[in-house]
Amino acid sequence: MMSSILLVDDDAALMDALSRELDQLEYRTFLAQSADEALEVLRRNDIDVMVTDLRMRGKDGIELLRNSVEISPATRTVLMSAYATA
Repeated sequence: MMSSILLVDDDAALMDALSRELDQLEYRTFLAQSADEALEVLRRNDIDVMVTDLRMRGKDGIELLRNSVEISPATRTVLMSAYATA
């Protein structure tokens, strides 16, 4: 069974690049440009891993993590940031 990864970032170009690489490695990828969009993906799909930006417009990555645990407790989460300090 193919592993599923949800990428969450408001930088569409970054998500597109990551998605292309993961597709080549045969991961099933989902994309979301906001925390609310990501939560909807989690409600509708079995996601193994969520990789999310820490800083986003609206809800940030920490809020997304808190909300996602209620919806999909088995999903592993990786928080990332382009900033040296959060």
